[in-house]
Amino acid sequence: MQNHTRLFWIVRLLVLASLLLGGTIGPTGRVAQAQAVDNGFDPNANSIVLALAVQADGKIVVGGEFTSIGGQPRNRLARLNPDGTLDPTFNPNVDGTVRTLAVQANGSIVVGGDFTSIAGQPRNRLARLTADGSLDPTFVANADNLVLTLAQQADGKLVVGGQFTSIGGQPRNRLARLNPDGT
Repeated sequence: MQNHTRLFWIVRLLVLASLLLGGTIGPTGRVAQAQAVDNGFDPNANSIVLALAVQADGKIVVGGEFTSIGGQPRNRLARLNPDGTLDPTFNPNVDGTVRTLAVQANGSIVVGGDFTSIAGQPRNRLARLTADGSLDPTFVANADNLVLTLAQQADGKLVVGGQFTSIGGQPRNRLARLNPDGT
């Protein structure tokens, strides 16, 4: 019994020493060391970033409340190259906060939040962009209030959550599922 108690205290002291030196305890119970910041990655958003999604080509779609990234105007939605530089070909121009993003299997980007237009076209709180960043005119699933979260199911359907009570013209209280085309 004395050996178990001694071992318990030795392990406890090692864990405490590791934590004091900057480590953390991972899910396996092992000590994990912090990773260094990637000093080459600095997109420099001028306000809050609320949503991130990575496309198959490694580009990063960023949404939030910002109006510029990398010193360039971008209203609440931007795309970064894998190295963190701004993708100059992507500028959908959203008129309100982007709160959630999902990338579909075909590369399309579903955008949710608190906006009423995207790319100069009316879209109430939910829109889809093609992989190149242009507005998909076939996807019109207007929500009557905030869209806060999106999840894509394995079959391509989208689960949408938020403060809405109607989506796509159908009564749905705060949770809905859409077909891949937005219906």
